[in-house]
Amino acid sequence: MKSKLKTIIEMFLGYGMVIMIILAVVSAIAIFSGGVMAIFGFEYDSVGKIILFFAISSALSFPASMLAVALPEVLWETGRMSLWAARMLFLVLDTFATAFGMAIVDYFMKSVAAEDLAIFVVSLLLALPEIKDIGKKEEVEDSDNGMKTG
Repeated sequence: MKSKLKTIIEMFLGYGMVIMIILAVVSAIAIFSGGVMAIFGFEYDSVGKIILFFAISSALSFPASMLAVALPEVLWETGRMSLWAARMLFLVLDTFATAFGMAIVDYFMKSVAAEDLAIFVVSLLLALPEIKDIGKKEEVEDSDNGMKTG
C-alpha cells in the first residue's frame, strides 16, 4: 500500500514540475510578446490577462499551426516545392494561423485590446524561429529493405 502511495506521489510531483516548467515558459513568451505588442498599441488590464490571452490564442491556433507545418513539409518531401519555397509557405501559413487565433481571442476578450499590426508583428516573430525546422528531417536508411524513413 505504501509503495502505491509513494508511486502516486512521485507521479504527481513529476507531472506537477513539468506543468510548472511549461507554464513558466509560456508565461515568459507571453510577457515578452505582450511587451513587443505594446509598442504597436496592445493594451491590457494585467500581466495575468496577457498570459491568458496568449495561452488561449495558442490553443486556438494549434490545429492550423500543425497544418502550417505539415503542408510545406509534405510539398518539399514530395519534390513539388523547393526547400526555400516550403519555408516561405510555412512562414505565411504559420503567421496567418497565429494571427487568426489572436484576433479571435482579442475580439472576445474585453480585458485586452490588440491592434492588427501588433498581432501581425508578433505572429511573424513567433513563426520566424520555427522556419529552420522545415526540411530538417534526417533520412535514415533502413538496412533491411533500403527504404528511407524519417
